[in-house]
This record gives sequence, structure tokens and C-alpha cells, in this order.
Amino acid sequence: MKVLIVDDYLNSATAISDLLEANGFESEISLHGKSAIKRAKKEEFFVVLCDIFMPDFSGFDFLSSIKEIRPELPIIFITGHSDFDSAVTALNEGAVGFILKPVNPTELINRVEQLKKLYEERRDRDLALQHIIHEVHEMEFLTSTLLDKDNLFSVVNYLVKQFTTIYEIDGLKFKLAIAITEVIQNALEHGNLEVPSHLRETYGSEGFDRFEKMIEERANDPAYNSKKIFISYLRSQTGVTLTVRDEGKGFNHKEKMAHIKSGEVDLEKCYGRGLMIANSYMDDIHFNKKGNEITLKHLFKN
Repeated sequence: MKVLIVDDYLNSATAISDLLEANGFESEISLHGKSAIKRAKKEEFFVVLCDIFMPDFSGFDFLSSIKEIRPELPIIFITGHSDFDSAVTALNEGAVGFILKPVNPTELINRVEQLKKLYEERRDRDLALQHIIHEVHEMEFLTSTLLDKDNLFSVVNYLVKQFTTIYEIDGLKFKLAIAITEVIQNALEHGNLEVPSHLRETYGSEGFDRFEKMIEERANDPAYNSKKIFISYLRSQTGVTLTVRDEGKGFNHKEKMAHIKSGEVDLEKCYGRGLMIANSYMDDIHFNKKGNEITLKHLFKN
């Protein structure tokens, strides 16, 4: 299994390839979208990292073409353009996410690791899931447990299975996985650990370092890491409703959602995109009054 990198700028593509291979992933580079389509027909890739703005054959052209031959192949757009409309269009047209340049190495590797796990799960999916008439599950986890990314990915992958039927394309499953991950991470970092997102406003600077340091400190503090995350889902023949609640103070969700729905999200900031992604991928999203509980609804597309 390999990662396909599509970027007309060789230096950028090589840097991403080196990062992936340093973390144990094989990758191939295509400098043009059309050549990438040919490679995707012949070789097995579990994700494509594609630049949006390329001459002659854009990332959107690539996305449209690849969906005709490999509709299950997830596409992540990588772009240096902080353009909200393009990002939303990419999500709506089938991309599973986007990452801004300069690439945050941790964000990229975590996303690729997650997609690899989902790809492996897809090869051994449980066909019995589609026959469930009504199922309710309630789970609770310690913050310290879900701060381990392997534990988090395992929980997310399990939930994605409940969120989909075997008739739905795998690209949708990857989208749901990203949305659920963002929601749980928000509950962990901003809810239970009470780490303010604005610390990351200046990516790559002291602000980002302070954010990561505070997470590390509070992850080892019993006053924070002993708090719980409560996850419940109700699955029926028509869809799934997922609720995630933390033990934090909550936040002004009405103001945040108003900005998202009006398109007032600053993509140059490396925070605040999680809710936008969840809102784009789910059929419905709402909060409790306090703001420490979010409910996501997904209707099956049979």
C-alpha cells in the first residue's frame, strides 16, 4: 500500500514524500494530474495527497476523473491558498480533507496513519452490520486513554463502522472518520484539558509550541487526565446519531457555528477547522446549551 502525491512543484512533492517515508510510508510522485490518473489505474494506493491549484489539470479535475475509476480512493487536498470557497468545494465534491501549506508534519502523518487503518479495516468489514434494526451503545473513556492516538484511532474506526452501510463508498467513510476524530479531539484538548485553541494562532511559532506544551503538561496532570469522555450512538436502519460529551466548561457554540455557516472561517489559522469539517460531512450537528456535548447525525445513503 502506497501514498500517491500529486503536485506540479517537485520540491514540495519531494519534501512530503521524504516526510512520509521517514515515518514508514511508501509513496509515489506524479507531477501532473493526468499521469496520476494512469498510475491510480495500475497501482494500489490507499490515499492521494493532491495540490489544488495546478496548471492545465487542477486538483478538482483530478478529483472528478479519479472518482470515475476509483470512487473509494480518499483524496486529501494540499494547498497554500487560504481560500474558504475552494476548501468547501473540495469537501463537497468528494475530498476527505485539506491541509494547508506549509504542511504541519504531525497533522499530515496522523491523517495518513488514520486512513491506512481505515483502509485495512475496509478489507475485513463486517457485513452483518447492515442487518441491525436498532442498536444503542454507551461508552466512557478516560482522557488519558484517548490521548493515545492508537487508542483514539481504534475507537474512531469502530464508530465509523456503525456510521455506514456496505453500500456507501469508502470515501464517505474516510470523511466520517475525520469528522468524528475532530470532534473527539476537540472534546479532549479544549474540553477536558481546557487548552485554548487560540494559542495556535501563529503556526510554527511560540503560540503553537505553547499549545503542545500545555497539552503535554495537562495530559500528565490527574486533575485533567482523569476526566472522562462520554460517547453514545444510536443506530437504526435509516442512520446513526452520535453524541460526544466532555467534562469541560463548554464554549460559545452558537457564535462559532454562525461563523462556519456564514463562511467566516479563517483558514490561515491552524485551529478552528474541526467544526467546519464536521459540519460539512454530517447531515445534522447540534450542541447542548452548555456547549460540552455535541450530537452528529448521519443518514445512510443506500
